[in-house]
Amino acid sequence: MKKYREATIKVLVFVSAFLTTVIVFGILYFLVSNGISVFKDVSLKEFFLSSRWFPTYEDPEYGILALFVGTLSVTGLTLVFTYP
Repeated sequence: MKKYREATIKVLVFVSAFLTTVIVFGILYFLVSNGISVFKDVSLKEFFLSSRWFPTYEDPEYGILALFVGTLSVTGLTLVFTYP
């Protein structure tokens, strides 16, 4: 009976890990396949070095510099308070 439970748990853990991996790769595929079309209109330089983010305008602009700097500053401030 104990071996049966252990085998069942091993199968459940394997199935859970497999499904999690499939779901993560599915999300990654969805994001990449839908996001790659942005680079037909925007160069990598403009994307990473521009701070203007207006994706809903008639002539959309995609610049992530401000978003990236904001994320880094919040992360750095959090580290300052949580590390000590």
